[in-house]
Amino acid sequence: MIRLLTALLVALPLAAPLAQLAPPPTSPSTQIVEAPAAQDPEAVEVEYDRTHDFGRYKTFAWAPFFEPVANQTNQRLITGAIERALVAKGFVKSTSAQADLYVNAWGKIDSKVKPRATSQERQWDMGGAEWSVTFDRSKVGTLAIEFWDGISKQLVWRAKHSEAIRSSDLDPDAVNGVVGRMLQTFPPEKEPQG
Repeated sequence: MIRLLTALLVALPLAAPLAQLAPPPTSPSTQIVEAPAAQDPEAVEVEYDRTHDFGRYKTFAWAPFFEPVANQTNQRLITGAIERALVAKGFVKSTSAQADLYVNAWGKIDSKVKPRATSQERQWDMGGAEWSVTFDRSKVGTLAIEFWDGISKQLVWRAKHSEAIRSSDLDPDAVNGVVGRMLQTFPPEKEPQG
């Protein structure tokens, strides 16, 4: 899994939406549905408008601002996993530029520095322990999958997953596993207003 996110982040650029697409919904009905625990490597953060009708979506296509990357092998693994997951849920990939739902995926790598204090008792000194601080550097990879409405061009659903990464090698099973967990709750049921 760690290798997966590293490779995802190497494979997927940050995608900047075109000016014609609206910013994510910010209505009071938008909420984070499943917020990850800070240390949970399996956690997926999902946010969407709870009053939105996802049942009307039947077809999907890649968003016009989705930017292919140089590493075509990684690109095929990631997009293939997303497409297979959507088809398994009953969606049909559109063969034209128009679709009910546009898919976008992006990734990033953040460098983190975490201090770690250690102490060592001095045998011949009654002054107490000697303290030192070590700074551990790590990289945290984030993968996001977004769905945009094909008519309104509004972002309607997003899932993000982050974890520590070490390698840029993509493992197909790990890609399928992460994407499967990220799309596990898609499409959500429409909640009644009231």
